Amino acid sequence: MEHLPLEKRNLHPTRSAKRHRTTFTSLRRWRFHDNSNTPRRLKTRRIVHGSVRNKVRRLQRLVPGGRGLKPDSLLLRTADYILLLKLQVNLLQALSKLYK
Repeated sequence: MEHLPLEKRNLHPTRSAKRHRTTFTSLRRWRFHDNSNTPRRLKTRRIVHGSVRNKVRRLQRLVPGGRGLKPDSLLLRTADYILLLKLQVNLLQALSKLYK
């Protein structure tokens, strides 16, 4: 608050202060109102969740030993597998240069 003497302070709320208070109150109501179960949000959540689940399953099939792994372990195994594949590519490129 301002450090003005009481007689110089404006003690009556201005329009903008009223508007701010109204906006803040409506925002607070909106924030605490549970909108998470509206049909549209549930549908979106299902689509996104299903999409991620399908991608994890596809990745499990691609990575050797990936089936049955939890997603965090699967991602670590995938990173190792990518490095292994890069190493194999480099080795094969080196061998092909050797035999040319």
